[in-house]
Amino acid sequence: MKNRKTPWWLPVLLVIPVIAAVWLSGAGRGEFRWDDLMESGLSGFREGNKTYSLDKGDAYGAINRGPYFSLPAGDYTLEFAIETDADNVIRIETSNGARVEPAEIIIPADTWTAKQRFTLIDDAENLQIRIGFENGTYLKLHDITMSTSCTDGLWLFSFAALALAVLYALERAGWLTVQRKRTLLVIGLAVLIASVPAMRENLNAGHDSEFHRMRLRNTASALAEGQFPVRVGGSMYNGYGSAASIFYPDMCFYLPALLMLGGATIQFAMSVFIAATNIVTAACTYALGRRMFDSRTAGTGAAVLYLLASYRLTDIYTRMAAGEAAAMAVIPLFALGLWEVVFGEKKRWPLLAVGATAVFMTHMISTVLCAAAAAVVCACCLPRLLREKRLAPIALAIGVTVLLNAYYLVPLLHYMLGGVSMGALNSSVAAGAMEPMYLFAADSEFPRDIGPALLLGAAMAAYALMGRKDERARTAKALLLAGAALSLMTTNLFPWAQLESRLGAAVNFLQFPWRLMMFVDLALALAAGYGVRLLAEGDRAKDAAVIAVLAVSVLSAMPQIARYTTADNAPYRYWLSNSQMITAYAEYTIPGSDLSRTVGEHEVLTDGDAWFTDYEKRGTRAELQARAAQGGSLALPMFAFDGYRAELDGREIAFRAGENNRLTVDIPAGTNARLCVWFEGRALWRAADAVSLLTALLLAAGAVLSRRASSPRRAAMK
Repeated sequence: MKNRKTPWWLPVLLVIPVIAAVWLSGAGRGEFRWDDLMESGLSGFREGNKTYSLDKGDAYGAINRGPYFSLPAGDYTLEFAIETDADNVIRIETSNGARVEPAEIIIPADTWTAKQRFTLIDDAENLQIRIGFENGTYLKLHDITMSTSCTDGLWLFSFAALALAVLYALERAGWLTVQRKRTLLVIGLAVLIASVPAMRENLNAGHDSEFHRMRLRNTASALAEGQFPVRVGGSMYNGYGSAASIFYPDMCFYLPALLMLGGATIQFAMSVFIAATNIVTAACTYALGRRMFDSRTAGTGAAVLYLLASYRLTDIYTRMAAGEAAAMAVIPLFALGLWEVVFGEKKRWPLLAVGATAVFMTHMISTVLCAAAAAVVCACCLPRLLREKRLAPIALAIGVTVLLNAYYLVPLLHYMLGGVSMGALNSSVAAGAMEPMYLFAADSEFPRDIGPALLLGAAMAAYALMGRKDERARTAKALLLAGAALSLMTTNLFPWAQLESRLGAAVNFLQFPWRLMMFVDLALALAAGYGVRLLAEGDRAKDAAVIAVLAVSVLSAMPQIARYTTADNAPYRYWLSNSQMITAYAEYTIPGSDLSRTVGEHEVLTDGDAWFTDYEKRGTRAELQARAAQGGSLALPMFAFDGYRAELDGREIAFRAGENNRLTVDIPAGTNARLCVWFEGRALWRAADAVSLLTALLLAAGAVLSRRASSPRRAAMK
């Protein structure tokens, strides 16, 4: 009987039920613990080994981390070791008035160790646990810890199992050739090194990490309530909600948000976001370098250099600029699409639309910069575009990009015309320009330098390109010149002040000229990758050159990575943001909203004869039993963004923006009905969703058909 070869994809199929079984069994489900509460929160009262004695009448804050100890809504467990000869109390308090059940825990007499579960109904700011010694003659606190259940281990197992199954399947299919294995090994090692700081439990707190964690929680909240795509989340600004997703694209946050909905901690979700960003960065840059210079060696060198570039690491870890970091990951894909329509195969114009959409879905400022870069490239190559009839594919790519992003553009324009605040997006670009010395010597607090690896790689490429006049050499030289010019533009040597005085907001949207380091890193990494290819002759030499590039990149990046890995930055461990961040920035809110008034105001406000029972709110969805004999109004603790819908016993009822823009429903006389409020969006938005989905499906179908049509030709050529 003839043996049948098992399908190559079978390992991937078999691992799925294994993962499901592990999840159902609960194996790997663990806890996130705070074991250092006494040492970090208590001072004085020390008697012996970790024992604190309180004087009668004291109410001591065992946990008081200030604005940094903030937690998302959920279930938590307190475990304490206390000696006392009478019943006393533990009180759980928050600075933003978050609801806690129970808010008081009785400590019975003679208790040694005990556990008590409590629930945060709302996201809590500045959570404090106070020990009240009010009865008896003595109270000694030996230890106190807090924990919450999480699925971090299960998610990690699932990702690892799937990755191994996919690699095994590719091996069985014959796709993993020796050369591909070498490439994967080198780039994989670079990804691993770049991701080391994300492997620690206590992640580093970057400049913008508080804001982006609020965005992530807002995205998770909206997904939990059934919004897709996400428009308005009900987590930011003490649960009043924000239209951040309409003004700040958050597609890159969907995966970590789903992990959080699956029980993962926000620390783990952010670590996965960082690792995924590094993987996408490496893959897109490798594809660009290989295609542009028709060389695996060039692609590998470019991927390693770009991945470990100083500014890219700064974006992820020092700034924690999640949007820009994600944009840096997909800008190489956009550059690949642009290269195809200008220099390569113009029939691949859909790649430009996909790349432009990827950038647009991560960061608006990067999108504008990419559009400007594309305009400059097309202007410089206009004779070629006209001669080879390439303007039509570019126009097609632009049109398809607009259709792909209709689902985002339509609500964005709707809210902008409605006056929703975008915050202070403009700042003096001239004031943000850096000193030229920081291009070559890293600022210890805020590295924005080119870095030794890229500088050496650029010099090596310039050396290798001397005397060469072929098209690829001209491309590499153009990249070196672009990198040098853009480097100059990041500094105060460039006339930003003059441009600012003449153009104002047209250039101030950039905020900081050193954002252009995104393009400097990519241009120099690509040129350096090709330089590696030119200087390496023969397979052995190519392997040695790639290893050398990796070694130099790692050596230059290691001090920066080590600092991110070893820094003791406790705030990131906890969760949300401090109260000042929540109330200080009026971004993506209705004009006139007083954010400070959201602190502690989680209840429904009544007016007239209206009252309510059975109130429940979850993000952008609220339900209650409304009653009014003579009529009145109910003001819910959520901002009245356009797109909400309200119903009384299934019949739609109008709402308005009341005091402080609270969503306010006027209740008719004689009402005794169930009031439901939720965010649904507008009918026009759903039509735009359909347009984008249909465009994406047609684009995918075209790609599949094109690939099938080209397969026989490739087989015939072999």
